[in-house]
Amino acid sequence: MEAKKLRYEYFKDERDMDIARSALKKLLTISSIILSIFLCLCLFLAWNFYMFGITGSSMQPTLNQIVNGQEVKSHVYISRLTPVQRNDIFVLWRPTDPEHKQSTIIKRCIATSGDYVSLKKNQEGDYHVYLKKNGSNTIEMLEEDYIYSKEDWNSLASKEIIENGRKTEYDNGFYQLFIRDERIEIIVNNKESDTVKKLEDGDYYYKVPEGCYFYLGDHRGVSADARSFGIAKTEHIFGKVVVIYHDLGNAENRTQFYFRRASRLFDYIFDQIVTFFAWN
Repeated sequence: MEAKKLRYEYFKDERDMDIARSALKKLLTISSIILSIFLCLCLFLAWNFYMFGITGSSMQPTLNQIVNGQEVKSHVYISRLTPVQRNDIFVLWRPTDPEHKQSTIIKRCIATSGDYVSLKKNQEGDYHVYLKKNGSNTIEMLEEDYIYSKEDWNSLASKEIIENGRKTEYDNGFYQLFIRDERIEIIVNNKESDTVKKLEDGDYYYKVPEGCYFYLGDHRGVSADARSFGIAKTEHIFGKVVVIYHDLGNAENRTQFYFRRASRLFDYIFDQIVTFFAWN
């Protein structure tokens, strides 16, 4: 009875009751907006970010690297909305699989629309990627510190690493530029066409068509990439890799692994938010 009495004493007239109702209504409205924003954010994160466990050796030593003779499994988060640029790692559907019935592949973007690209030996006899970027007047040799050096590769080959039932040699000509264009014509050397041009250094280069991407695996000797499947178009791209993390195996339990995985993703999201507001 005392509580009821105090209640009526507090709201002395109808005006006080209206003020209280208005405040409660505003509180509920704000709460609903915050909850809606939170739910939309969760749906956006679920739609935009995908997690992939990496299999195979085509992206070694960047992914699934060999440590003390054991392969360390890699995992990635990809963003479906982040545009792919040169040097980005991304997940794509195989261009030879228009119905997306086969598994996706993960590679590195080497060249984009309008770039001229060639894979050839330098003066020391080592294979490298040469690139003339769209709008540039110079041809540059890419400094790729993410691939096996010739010494590292020969060391691996001496340990009888077998790929596809055969020992793969570093210097086996696999670096030559063979592009399957539109899944019909295989463009080979010493002939100019709409997509193959002889540039000022006297060598033949492949011109990446508009809206397309030239991609390679970091483990060049064993990777099936643009040299096998052809160039990728925008519709082939599943998403750009934004977070890479490695399975430490027995060094951590599953709870620690899941926590580290989630923290890496939210660190990336936080960095993107900070960058956005810094630019604006």
